[in-house]
Amino acid sequence: MPKAIETGNEPRPRRFWTEAEDAQLRSAILKVEKSLNHRPHHWHLISKQVEGRTNKDCRKRWYAHMERRVNRGRWSSQEDQKLLETVTKWGTS
Repeated sequence: MPKAIETGNEPRPRRFWTEAEDAQLRSAILKVEKSLNHRPHHWHLISKQVEGRTNKDCRKRWYAHMERRVNRGRWSSQEDQKLLETVTKWGTS
C-alpha cells in the first residue's frame, strides 16, 4: 500500500478565540470594510490584522458567532413553505 505524500503542511492546532481576538476581528472589519452594515468581503485583508488567524478562521468566526443579523432560530412557517416550493420546483441536486 503506498504511503501518503507528505506535503510539508502540518495541520495547525485548534485553539479557542479570545475576547482580544474578537475585538481585533471587529476592529479589522470596520477598518477594511468601513462599516458593519453589509457583509464583509475582503477576508484576506481582514485576517492580516488578526495575528495567527487565517481568512477562513476570521470568516467562520464572524458568521458563526459574532454577526448578530444571522437568525439562528427556528424557521417560520413562511420560510418552511418557501423552501418546500423551491425544492418542488428545482429539486435537491
